[in-house]
Order: sequence, then C-alpha cells, then structure tokens
Amino acid sequence: MKPAILNWLNETSLTPYPLVKSFGYDGFFIDAHFIQFDNFVPLLNYIRFFNSNVEISITFDTFTKVLLLSSEDYDTLNFVLRITEAGRYIGLLKFGQGLKKFVNEAGEQKKININTKFLSCLVRSIPSKAGVFTIDNNYGELSFLNDDYIYYEVDDKTVTFNAVYYPPIEDELYLKTLNSVGPTNNSVFIKNTDIIKVSSEPSTVILSLVGTNLKGLTKPSAIIVTNDGG
Repeated sequence: MKPAILNWLNETSLTPYPLVKSFGYDGFFIDAHFIQFDNFVPLLNYIRFFNSNVEISITFDTFTKVLLLSSEDYDTLNFVLRITEAGRYIGLLKFGQGLKKFVNEAGEQKKININTKFLSCLVRSIPSKAGVFTIDNNYGELSFLNDDYIYYEVDDKTVTFNAVYYPPIEDELYLKTLNSVGPTNNSVFIKNTDIIKVSSEPSTVILSLVGTNLKGLTKPSAIIVTNDGG
C-alpha cells in the first residue's frame, strides 16, 4: 500500500512557513517571495483588523510598508498580493485559510504584534552597489526619446545608445559675470589695490592681503601691514 502524499499547500498550511516561527495563525501565509538589496530579510511587524480591512506591516530593505486587504481580497481563496513601491517590484505574498480564520476571530481593531522575519531562502538578494537599478531615481518601465544627436534601440532588456553626431559647438562664452561685471573677450582683469594683491596661475586666482605671506592666510588673525608715514 502506497503512503498518501500530501498536497504541498496542505503541508505548508500546517506550518509557520514562510515565517521562521508561528504567531498563532499558521496558514495565514502559504507562500512568499521577495527581491531585496544586500541579503535583507523582510520583517513582519504586525497584523491588524481595522474598518473591515486587514492591515499587514512589513519592514523591507529601505522602507516599512503597510499592506491593505479588503473584504474582497480575504474572501478570495489563495489570494495573491503583488507588492510594489514607487514602480519597484518587491515581491508577493500568497494567503491561505489562516487569513479567513484571523478575520472571523478578529474583533474590530484587533492587532497582533508579531516582529518575526520571513525565511531567508525566500529572498533573492541584489547587491545595491553593483549594476543599474534606477535611472534618474526612476524604477520600472522607462521611455527614452530620440533627439537630433542620440537615438535609442531597445531589444528586450537591452538598451543601446547611439550617437548620431556631436552637437554643434556653442559660440556663447561660458563666463557670464563676476561681481555683476561682464567679461571682456571671456577674460576678467583684476587689479591690485592698496590692501589686496592679486596673483594668478593657470585657472587659479590668488587674493591675499598686502603685507602677508600666502602661508599666513590660514591664520585666524591676519595683520595688514601699513605705513604710518613716520
């Protein structure tokens, strides 16, 4: 006689999976999957029944999110919730009979503090310092527009940037004003005064007080040497 082989969902509904330990409603979750940065394992903070909604607080790698399940959601057998944040895909949760049990037993504003991690094997880790995850802080599907100088070719998940030709050289001088004075042929001429002396090196202008050495400019009290005419 062959032994009975239990259905996978039946087995997991009798264990704390996908959490590391039980919080009293085994089968509340029957599966989970996450994509997180740097091996971070999500933490289930609390579950609350409030205003006919089920609130689920989970701490992820860079934020804490409160997920809301409506009556239509928790009345759906084996409901699956897809989790995203600002266009970034975070993962999914699959719910079992324990969800309905919690709702049936919950009074208004019932809250269970759990503070239990999910199993680390459910996390697909991505190193935050390797690869391209955002462009201009945007996640998800992005659209690139061609212009007169660059066009884009998209093949599945590969984007190729092609430069048609260089933009024309701008004749406009880059130096606008210095102390509200415009340049002459893109050059600025600074004269010495009785108190301030000016010296220059390529791309560098040094302003110093008359009678001081350059090494003394960093001193808190620089002395201006004057002639009293005596």
